[in-house]
Amino acid sequence: SSDVCSSDLNFRDAGDRIIGEITPGYSMLGPDRIAYIRGLVPDLKVLLLLRDPVERAWSQAVMNLVEIAGRPAEDIEVSMFLDHLAEPRVRGRGDYLGMLDRWEGAFGRTNVHVGFFEDVAERPVELLSGILRFLGAPEGDEAFYAPVGRRVRPGVGTPMPDAVRAVLIERYAEDLRRLHQRLGQPAGQLAILIVLLVARQVPLLEVGVELGGAPPAAAFK
Repeated sequence: SSDVCSSDLNFRDAGDRIIGEITPGYSMLGPDRIAYIRGLVPDLKVLLLLRDPVERAWSQAVMNLVEIAGRPAEDIEVSMFLDHLAEPRVRGRGDYLGMLDRWEGAFGRTNVHVGFFEDVAERPVELLSGILRFLGAPEGDEAFYAPVGRRVRPGVGTPMPDAVRAVLIERYAEDLRRLHQRLGQPAGQLAILIVLLVARQVPLLEVGVELGGAPPAAAFK
């Protein structure tokens, strides 16, 4: 395809450097397209950065309905947000288990590295170091890690309505339970959702945790 040809031209002068490209769109590819990629690059290493699916879905809705459309958030009804969040293209980007099934099915589990979006803010050096090890690249020097504290694309900061959060929590609860079984104990906000929402040991508000906040230590016991 033209995209493949363009990538080949961009990477032709890479020499011995590790090369790659990034787009969230790869997460939506079906098995046939992934098999095609495997035919082109059989030793490909895949990086998948997961975010709390509730926050990810809301971020996409705000980007599409507020930022791109240029509309004030207060002018958008909750029902419009919910309709948008129900669209297949939005739900598909939160199907983390499906992504893992498709990419690991083509390239094997050892060639798919899963990181967590929350670590970009909370553990950026550890996150990058893990990616470098996965790629077989040398450890970065001080200059390499220098930009990690810079915030990029902070967004418009539109708060999520409680009604929207409740719908999204219910939607992703079972998937998060299964993701926990598959990956073990993830870090950051994803772990909070898994422990408090998926295990369903106690309702979130009964343990005194505000939605989106940090849980008490006892909640993890």
